[in-house]
Amino acid sequence: MKYIATILFTIILCSCNLQQNEEKNRIQTPKGSVARKYPPIIDSLGFQALYDKTKWTLYCIYSDDTCLVKNNFPVTEGKTFGSLDLKFEELRQQNDTIEFSFCFYINDTLRYDITTMKNPKRLATGIGYRKGNDSILFYISETTMRYFWEKGLNSRYANPLQPEVIAYIRKNKESLNPWFKEEATRKGFLH
Repeated sequence: MKYIATILFTIILCSCNLQQNEEKNRIQTPKGSVARKYPPIIDSLGFQALYDKTKWTLYCIYSDDTCLVKNNFPVTEGKTFGSLDLKFEELRQQNDTIEFSFCFYINDTLRYDITTMKNPKRLATGIGYRKGNDSILFYISETTMRYFWEKGLNSRYANPLQPEVIAYIRKNKESLNPWFKEEATRKGFLH
């Protein structure tokens, strides 16, 4: 009987410890928000902050632009980039740089790139950083000029969060992509 009581006590103690560990490992998120999930490579290398910065920056640059698709693709015209999905494509590490590549998707299935654009233009699809630094080093494009940087105070590449971007976010909060909307709320642009 003493042996059975010891086993039961041990089982209860282990169960309590497992439950406490599960509670400690839960991600704390603001009320109403969803826990973020990152691609395994991002989690394993601890690049969550750069991942979020890249995604936020690309959304800000193009948020209020309308994406125009070639006529042979059955999609509704007039969607802005701020309402589209921006999906992670690739992480590249070369010498002292890290590159994060993303791509916008229409209706979650149609990749918006130079093959689907009505008027192909240079579209930043990623950002490069120097390892150990979160300052943007360059932008990545699918066009022939793969790496570029446009400077100037009014350039969205130099300063992605222009006043018209903030106005767009506030005016279109109901149609924003859920990730973009949550990030705008987290940053204090939406309430």
